[in-house]
Amino acid sequence: MQIDTTKPNAGRIYDYLLDGQHNYPVDRVTAEWLKQVIPTITQWAQLNRHFLGHAAQQLAAGNFSCMLDLASGLPTEGYLHELVPATTRILYNDIDPATVAYAQEIIGDHPNVRYVQGDLRKIDALLEQAAAWFGDERRIGIGMVSVAYFIDDAALRHVLQRLYDWAAPGSQLALSFAVIPEMTPQVAQLLAIYKQMGTTAYFRRHDELDALIGPWQPIGGGMRRLVEYQGAGGEIEMPTGQEEMVGGLFEKP
Repeated sequence: MQIDTTKPNAGRIYDYLLDGQHNYPVDRVTAEWLKQVIPTITQWAQLNRHFLGHAAQQLAAGNFSCMLDLASGLPTEGYLHELVPATTRILYNDIDPATVAYAQEIIGDHPNVRYVQGDLRKIDALLEQAAAWFGDERRIGIGMVSVAYFIDDAALRHVLQRLYDWAAPGSQLALSFAVIPEMTPQVAQLLAIYKQMGTTAYFRRHDELDALIGPWQPIGGGMRRLVEYQGAGGEIEMPTGQEEMVGGLFEKP
């Protein structure tokens, strides 16, 4: 597939926000515009990557030989396959064909990493591909970082339940959410900006998360603010405001 460098791409914009090199002028111009309308967008991108790094370390410590990363975007700037043992079999996924094509170029001929196109909400089709890639292994490390807030409640609940049913006991899930205490004019404006970009975002209250997560059991302290995953010396400070990003690890007992 030929990569169109005249139109901005979400994965490449995200890469630019992380100071990556896999982006083009059109992506950089769009990212700078986004910084003007969402001043904290760079910090959120960095915090999500910190959380992904923390989750990768925990999954590697759990000796997972197979990992399924959903709605991956571009696997750049310290992504999963760079953080876990090279023998780990990884299946990445994204809905956008252009992102998938570019990601496949980035991965190259890595023997244990595969990147496929598919809609996360059609989880059964992705699980078929996962079964083909992982063979009989069902104790899986699963990533769903920076995506839950783009999926409506019914679809997200279905995806998480299907993952739970498919995975073997001992499987773990890394998950992040965008949360709000209540709908305010500021949050409504932020959601409107997402809508102008052609994306519907879903910010949820803390008390709504348990019903969505379903049978997955929290481990390692459960949901925490993403700023807490920076580790010692973390320099990103985010005020506690009307909108917040949280993440945590969950397990199928």
